Amino acid sequence: MVWSTSQLAQLAGTTVNAVRHYHALGLLAEPERQANGYKRYGVQHLVRVLQVRRLSDLGVPLSKIPDAVADGDPHALLRDLHSELEASIQRLERVRDEVRSLLAHGAPLDTPTGFEGIAEGMTPTDRSLASIFAQVYDDAAMADVKEMFEDGQRGYQALDAAFEALPADAGEPERLALVEQMLPALRENLDRYPWLLTEPRTLQSQPLAQSVLIESMRALYNEAQLDVLARAMLQVMSDIGQPISVDPGPAGAAPP
Repeated sequence: MVWSTSQLAQLAGTTVNAVRHYHALGLLAEPERQANGYKRYGVQHLVRVLQVRRLSDLGVPLSKIPDAVADGDPHALLRDLHSELEASIQRLERVRDEVRSLLAHGAPLDTPTGFEGIAEGMTPTDRSLASIFAQVYDDAAMADVKEMFEDGQRGYQALDAAFEALPADAGEPERLALVEQMLPALRENLDRYPWLLTEPRTLQSQPLAQSVLIESMRALYNEAQLDVLARAMLQVMSDIGQPISVDPGPAGAAPP
């Protein structure tokens, strides 16, 4: 019994294009042709197509199927595939949990992982900075950063609103007043999280991490906001006898 290409595809539960693709990849040997030029597929071709389909359904890439059916350890590929599937399942479960959390809290889609519960009180700038911080700081540091945002929402709502509304052309009195309001928040953060000054907890090199933080704040805050942050940070650093720096990092970015 011989079959045409379309009949072989029908018997194997696939398509003519798939059969042709298997030929192109060298997964299926070319059959003999009849006198009229039509291909003559036999049982061995059907078995081969079914074999290819089975491995493909298991997730084996077509490019690796020749190795899977060659002599040697056919289960080595399956063990590798199993490990890949386990990793994919874990990733999908993690994504599912994050989606569930976003839905449960009604959080914006750009809310960084772990911040869904406080997203309602975060501004778009807050979310952007938190997302950037997550690429700069390690997990332990990010837990503290989240606490800073939470503390800001609980105890510094007025400061947060005033800083967010500060126009780029704000006058000197308005800037000075906001600096004075900001000092307690900065002192509190530096007191509760001394690593901000003494123990870098960055995933990146210190020069790269610092440049990312500085450039991010320059892009996300206007001139007056940056001026207020710098003045407040300089004042606090001077008060506690630390080397002068104008990079507030999360200490200055989170609460206000």
